[in-house]
Amino acid sequence: MRYVLAILTMLLAGVAVIAIVTQARQSSMGALGAQPTPRAMPDVAALTSRDALVAEATNLAHAMGERNPTLVGVHHLSFGDALALTDSLPRESSYLPPDDRPVFVVQMRGTFEPLTHPPESKTRISGTMYVIVDAVDGHRIGLGINGDASQTPTITAR
Repeated sequence: MRYVLAILTMLLAGVAVIAIVTQARQSSMGALGAQPTPRAMPDVAALTSRDALVAEATNLAHAMGERNPTLVGVHHLSFGDALALTDSLPRESSYLPPDDRPVFVVQMRGTFEPLTHPPESKTRISGTMYVIVDAVDGHRIGLGINGDASQTPTITAR
């Protein structure tokens, strides 16, 4: 009989622990069955405003050694049209969007050191740098430089 009471006591203690844990989870979630609050989406309008796009391109130009880039233009078009505008060939990448994806292209003129060159190389290219930004989510899709004819411009995925 003592063993039966001991087992029954342990079962009741286990049920009490489960009830306490369940109550704690429900109170941390608010109403019963409430879902956790999703993470806030970035403010795409702020990321893709003309000022934000020009600021990002200017910062990239500075990172590439051009202290005084000249703004050529900011364009809203499809990714396919952006490739044609920049005369670019995309690298093979699953990160690149379809040709009809809306994007912004910011172009700046100056003399730039490509970000992907070997550290010992100090290649500087005079020409037009471009930044392509996804108009849907505000992320940079790629960038490149159109320089002299010996350079083959490419889109570098984010």
